[in-house]
Amino acid sequence: MVGNSLLVGALKGALPSEIVHHKKPGFTLPFDRWLRENLRAEIEAALPKIGQGPLGPLLNHDSVTQVWDDFLSQRTSWARIWSLYVLERWCELNSVAV
Repeated sequence: MVGNSLLVGALKGALPSEIVHHKKPGFTLPFDRWLRENLRAEIEAALPKIGQGPLGPLLNHDSVTQVWDDFLSQRTSWARIWSLYVLERWCELNSVAV
């Protein structure tokens, strides 16, 4: 933290130790909220295609729908449905079939 050390040095003694030595917080994108709000219509429109598109031979449509329902009921992470959606779209855009 070279950049911060100059600032801390300039304010030496003026800042409490817990401020100077606190761990930097991380940043998480709000995927959960996006999927429930802004992207919900997009995901719900794509769900029927996931079982019939490039991933059709690997994925059961009912299982994909269950993952979505589990996400909406907060029984699973946003990452599961997002991964399925992104993989399906990538396969479509790159003409990849399994």
